[in-house]
Amino acid sequence: MPPASLLKTYADVLRHYHFHPEAKYRGADPMDRGIVAPRHIRVTYVVHIGKEANRWEEQLYLGEVINEQIKYVDERKLLGTFLLQAKSDSVRDIARAADLSPREVATILLGHRKPSRRTLVRLSAGITQLDLESRERSERQLQLLETARQKISEIGLREFARTIRVDPANLSLVVKGRRSVSRSMLGKLMGYSPRP
Repeated sequence: MPPASLLKTYADVLRHYHFHPEAKYRGADPMDRGIVAPRHIRVTYVVHIGKEANRWEEQLYLGEVINEQIKYVDERKLLGTFLLQAKSDSVRDIARAADLSPREVATILLGHRKPSRRTLVRLSAGITQLDLESRERSERQLQLLETARQKISEIGLREFARTIRVDPANLSLVVKGRRSVSRSMLGKLMGYSPRP
């Protein structure tokens, strides 16, 4: 047992508690200010854990059943989730996010190689990261479009389009939600800084 001097007191824990980031919200780190946004959770699969999940009481009387033991990582479901998500992300993006080589990801996707449990966990973490990046990009894009709408209501569509050097008809369709914003226009919206 460690000496008492190495243990934290309740006072030590509580003194720094307010510096602990809130994992369930975006923008809730210790020094952040303003409104926080809830993080989105995507359930990939459900695993029941606890004494009810692996039927301990039955096994006590009837004997151990191997299939009823808890699996904390269900490899088939994890692989299925990865293959499903891979349809919307490029091999290169998945490889970058999972810290694997593009060749390794491609061979798994093509079914030429069965991934190890460790690789599956890395792929799952990578896909989660890509999903988070995609959501953050979407939120940023919505914020930029809202800023553009506010500016258009202040100075007019043509003037704002001239300021950021885009076609007014194209900008009109984008802010009305009839056309998706191009990468070029997104860059110009991000580079826009209103004059004081």
